[in-house]
Amino acid sequence: MARAHQAGWSPTPSQMTSKVDARGYFVLSKHVDVTFTIFEPIEVQLFDFTEAGIIFSLGIEIDPDGTTPSFESSYGVHGRIKARRVAVSFEPRAAGSS
Repeated sequence: MARAHQAGWSPTPSQMTSKVDARGYFVLSKHVDVTFTIFEPIEVQLFDFTEAGIIFSLGIEIDPDGTTPSFESSYGVHGRIKARRVAVSFEPRAAGSS
């Protein structure tokens, strides 16, 4: 089993609203931590490891042999991992919390 979650950091998608704060930045809402748990990896193809990465797109393919999350990046690691089973969990969190 492997988890795509690093201590002290996790991917935090959010929704951009049309509101603007005092500094002129768009206000983000609906923050959530996402954890992918990989069970029984079959094939791993990962490239360009860095300390941090920015996921540009995420795709998930499901076939009789397993599940394959694949992702492209704007910066850092990209690739695909095929596994017998992949679990995805979501944990809401307050904006600005770490």
